[in-house]
Amino acid sequence: MVNDAEVEKLAALPLDSIAAKVKGATNKKEKGQYIGALYRFKPKGEKDIPTLVNLAVEDDGKGIASEAAFRAMANVGPGDKALAPAFVKLLDHKNGHVQYVAMEKCGLLRSKEALPKMIKGLKSIDKNANGKDAEWRIRGLIVGLGKYGKDGLPELLKLYKGTSDDIVRRFALGTIQAIDDKESLPQFMEIVRNKNEDLKIKSVAIQMVGKLGAKENMPELMEILRLVESYVFRR
Repeated sequence: MVNDAEVEKLAALPLDSIAAKVKGATNKKEKGQYIGALYRFKPKGEKDIPTLVNLAVEDDGKGIASEAAFRAMANVGPGDKALAPAFVKLLDHKNGHVQYVAMEKCGLLRSKEALPKMIKGLKSIDKNANGKDAEWRIRGLIVGLGKYGKDGLPELLKLYKGTSDDIVRRFALGTIQAIDDKESLPQFMEIVRNKNEDLKIKSVAIQMVGKLGAKENMPELMEILRLVESYVFRR
């Protein structure tokens, strides 16, 4: 049985030490402890990211060590902005899962360098929609742009309206619904006021106005909803 206290202690070690044991330990219990440590490891600097990527893509990304390495990268939070350059370097990685993580983290960390590159990537999204790597890449672009909040919303709307792929459209719409950025509220208000807007987009925008609207905005929000309701019934 893996000892949680021991695993927590091992997770505080330098990543190189953990990686060496994950790859080299022959004792099953010891290897399990170090893989557990890798799951809990939180990257501390840019140099940790390439090491995690190397672990993640070994064995075609199918082993438990690979899963643990991806989990460690997932431990990067919005406060770890110093790690953004390391993820920008991975935007064109040949492994689709790595690309997904890179795009999601660039969005989470609001990387200004990554945003135009990701927007450019949307232009070829339908052309590259074959295979598992392409699927990871498409999902990464959409999720990553969603993390940018108000800066990513216009691009997600363009994607939804411009693609012929129903799966991509649904995923883009779901990502818009997951935006958690109060600064995007004016954009959603503009959508619900637009009588010519796509009804699915309008419906999502109404939900987002309710989700993101502050109490002081409530009178205006209710008026917007009244106007929308009146418009829908007239149709």
